[in-house]
Amino acid sequence: MGRRIIVEKILQIALALLIFSNIAYADVLSPEALFGRPPSITDFVISLILTLIVELSVSYIYIQNHKLPQKILISVTIANIVSLPFIWVFVVIFQSLIPILCGIPLLFAEMGVTLLEFAVIYLMNKECLNQKEAFTISLMNNLASFILWLIIVFFRIYQEVEVIYKNIHLMNNYTEG
Repeated sequence: MGRRIIVEKILQIALALLIFSNIAYADVLSPEALFGRPPSITDFVISLILTLIVELSVSYIYIQNHKLPQKILISVTIANIVSLPFIWVFVVIFQSLIPILCGIPLLFAEMGVTLLEFAVIYLMNKECLNQKEAFTISLMNNLASFILWLIIVFFRIYQEVEVIYKNIHLMNNYTEG
């Protein structure tokens, strides 16, 4: 099996895991909205693992296509270990202070995380990576994580709407009968 097929299979497994579990996600808008409770250390570890799966897969594909050294993946891992706690703390604090504006802090947090990860990736790989490549890797990784988060949120919202629809349907049947 080729490397590309292996990476695709890992991404498929990760996406299936995300879709079928109600607690896994890559980035956070409102952990309490996703979990129905305050987030735990376990939630954070799951989030970190899934973020690493997504972002290392994206980085690996970029590195392979541009014939760059695989040691760059170490810096991507370190960048994520540093940045994920930042986005959790930042967004959770803003979510608790101003719940209605939670999307705005997320936007700023994502921009900050992209820049932070760019800096870590570039500084750890100056000898083999230029700034444009480092920024491209960081941007692609964070876009992939964010898109995955949107997919998860969409499925969570869809599940909630489906439950509401079933309850309305049951109420209509009860009042008619």
